Amino acid sequence: MQRYFILISIILSCVSTITGQDISSSSTPTCGCCPSPYCPVKSQPCSSNSDCECLLMTMTGGGMCADTVISCQSLSPCGNDNQTCSSPNTVCVNNSRCGVPICFPISRASSDRCPSLSSRVSITTSGRHYQHYNPPWQVTSVSQPPPQQRLLYRIVAWGYTGAMNNRRSLHTSSVLTSGKVLVVGGFGSQNTSELYDPPLGSWMTTGRLNIGRYYQTTVVLRNGKVLVAGGYTFDSSSAINSTELYDPSTGLWTATGSLSYARYGHTGTLLSDGKVLVTGGYGNSYLSTAETYDPSTGVWTTIRSMNYIRLWHQAVALTDGRVLVIGGYGGLTSAEIYNSYTGTWTTTGYMNSARYSHKACTLTNGKVLVAGGSTGSVYLNSSELFDPSTGTWTYTGNMNSARYYHTMSVLTNGKVIVTGGANADAVLSSTEVYDPSTGNWISTSDMNIIRHSHTASVLTNGKVLVAGGSNPNTQSSAELF
Repeated sequence: MQRYFILISIILSCVSTITGQDISSSSTPTCGCCPSPYCPVKSQPCSSNSDCECLLMTMTGGGMCADTVISCQSLSPCGNDNQTCSSPNTVCVNNSRCGVPICFPISRASSDRCPSLSSRVSITTSGRHYQHYNPPWQVTSVSQPPPQQRLLYRIVAWGYTGAMNNRRSLHTSSVLTSGKVLVVGGFGSQNTSELYDPPLGSWMTTGRLNIGRYYQTTVVLRNGKVLVAGGYTFDSSSAINSTELYDPSTGLWTATGSLSYARYGHTGTLLSDGKVLVTGGYGNSYLSTAETYDPSTGVWTTIRSMNYIRLWHQAVALTDGRVLVIGGYGGLTSAEIYNSYTGTWTTTGYMNSARYSHKACTLTNGKVLVAGGSTGSVYLNSSELFDPSTGTWTYTGNMNSARYYHTMSVLTNGKVIVTGGANADAVLSSTEVYDPSTGNWISTSDMNIIRHSHTASVLTNGKVLVAGGSNPNTQSSAELF
């Protein structure tokens, strides 16, 4: 009985906040509330605390402004009514991150946690409540977590966002200067592209490629345009040398200079001088060739070839402007560095494990992390670190799952997240986070569906957008972490 009195008080408090009528007594704890139309509009804030979102209360249709930094796994689903919420002091709400109605703690909707927009309360790091993963994966609240325990805070669960208009895998995604995400081509939707708008959580179609493709590369240029290069097309059942430019201001694709070599399974990297480096891949044969694109002229120039032929390898820009190229199909452990100032390739230290279809990224400390992939006979869970100052590779922590055709992204806190992929046993929905300060991988919540050959993009708000992929059916769904 006391629980339902509290629920009614919360509802009345919200009505009072919205209508201005003094319905609740002064002794009843107040909650942060919001007009229900705010609830489906994530761009409309309900509090000066950016951790708070407007949640639709299923029983009343009212809005509750609540701190949503909490794992969906720690919450119980409900049947669109408060009677199915067995946990004390919870109310049934629709939370888009969790995908189903859930019983949400009323305490997270307090005005202390979620001050109104007109409040002058300053939400500072030292006063904020964070969510800290503490084995066995129970969420606990701490006001000031010690630095060595800062694993994951804001982003703790996967939730569906708007689905793409087209199914696609083996496509590419790029975060534009506007903050929108452009996805391009892919198996199943070769000549289409579309834009994701983070505030709206929806996709809209944009210009069509002149030549459809998958296994291509895309690079965002300094002028904000997007360069797509090469790939494989069903139209001719072959690799292509076509390249095109996307102009976000018009939403149109225009052809630009052609590659000297048709190729797919290659890499594309933005150089420090604004040019684009393309390496390796497969055309009529395995390629060691490399070429650069000059946006000012629209021309590709063949440069010195790499020391090894490479397909399904990785290339990352180092902090000093050089480019590190790593591994590749055929049991390669080799790595080499391109210096754009001298136009030369130099071999460097060998990885401890041969790998292809792996992933690599440059960490904030300047080292390069490589994880997963396949040797050709074994799927890998190992990861290694490259130190540019010594030119050597060292093993670091193993992932919890072997995977290839996965994604790897550097989060805004400097940690690295890998998502999905496949191995000999299954296509994966699992995700895990690497902490450079400890060298350890930590499993986090699973995506809602298994997928490989998808894309992952770190949004300007720090969230991670995963889109498309195969499981084995080609997907149009997208999720946010």
